[in-house]
Amino acid sequence: MTDNELEHEIELHRRTAAALRESQDTVRALLDATTETALLISREGEILALNEIAFERLRRLATRPVGDVSSELVGRNVFDLFPGGLSEQRKDRNDAVIKSGTPARFEDERAGRWMDNTIYPIFDSDGQVAKLAVFSYDITDRKWTEVALQRALREEQERARRDPLTGALNHRAIVEEMQNQIERGGGTAPLAVLIVDVDGLKQINDRHGHPMGDGALVAVAEALLRDRAIVGRYGGDEFVALLPGAGQRRAQQYKKDVEAKLLASDLVDEERGITVQVAASFGIAVHPDDAKAVAELIELADNGMYAEKRMRPVIRPHLEAA
Repeated sequence: MTDNELEHEIELHRRTAAALRESQDTVRALLDATTETALLISREGEILALNEIAFERLRRLATRPVGDVSSELVGRNVFDLFPGGLSEQRKDRNDAVIKSGTPARFEDERAGRWMDNTIYPIFDSDGQVAKLAVFSYDITDRKWTEVALQRALREEQERARRDPLTGALNHRAIVEEMQNQIERGGGTAPLAVLIVDVDGLKQINDRHGHPMGDGALVAVAEALLRDRAIVGRYGGDEFVALLPGAGQRRAQQYKKDVEAKLLASDLVDEERGITVQVAASFGIAVHPDDAKAVAELIELADNGMYAEKRMRPVIRPHLEAA
């Protein structure tokens, strides 16, 4: 080889090396320009290139020291940096992309941070997957927003099922719950259904005002919420209480407990010096002994409630302070 040919060869190598360095610098600049985690690895998981965001994330995840600069990770196997369980999951995902030759996208959560990850296959001249490009985007804020929106939606849906005054289920919701309870029990499990009517609510409203009437409704709803009962406001002065798994005996005991609670919870209007005792009438029907259909159970319990109401005064005595 002549001196000129040697000089030409050296110059060619110098230009090639310079072009390679420029190309590497360009790739590095592009990798660091993105706000995503960017990682280039071999089929076996050897790190070929990464940006600073990827370095910081891998340093947080790594179970062993990774060095102080990103270049110290080049050449290391990325699967050696992950905790055991995560390492196996990621290797399985990468193998699936290598086998299928199609990108894969997935989300995962680690230490309270959510990441949206995409694995892209990179093919060689023979059409075989030679490398994998992995991009991860931090979606933690979006996830928390989604969680907050879902919570707000559930709360709004629950409010739509509730009676605004008493907090009990509304008419539609308590009927749906009764049907759900029957279906959940396969049509054979016992379910006690109680219709509860506030005695003399109209007289309380007329004589003492609607605030006292509202107080009577709230007092009855609170008394009914015991023994894991499911309570709904069926109408203006009527409630439905469901006791899953209960027969007639337990329903009668529940009725006595509610009556005792009402007896001990008089309504007091301190400004007017008025005390009103709250009372209620009850009707009980038990599924499936008395009936199997929702409408029949309600009708039977309603009839029992009116029968009880006819046997005693419409409203308990109210006491007016001197």
